[in-house]
Amino acid sequence: MILLVLKPGTEQTLQKYPYRDVVRQQQLSVQLPYLTKIGTIGYDYSSDDIHLTTAGQLALGPVIAAALPAP
Repeated sequence: MILLVLKPGTEQTLQKYPYRDVVRQQQLSVQLPYLTKIGTIGYDYSSDDIHLTTAGQLALGPVIAAALPAP
């Protein structure tokens, strides 16, 4: 199972989404067997700073694929 972890919010983002970092901390605290967490720091986000852009998703794709177990 893959969990994408939000990057930390900026001051502007936290004004619009005040619970963003609460969600991020909860994502980081989850501990389950077979869970792989992948951070999204450094990937391109859209202007809402919540969703990845197409370029960000494409760049993250190989990282997710590499984290999956072999068939």
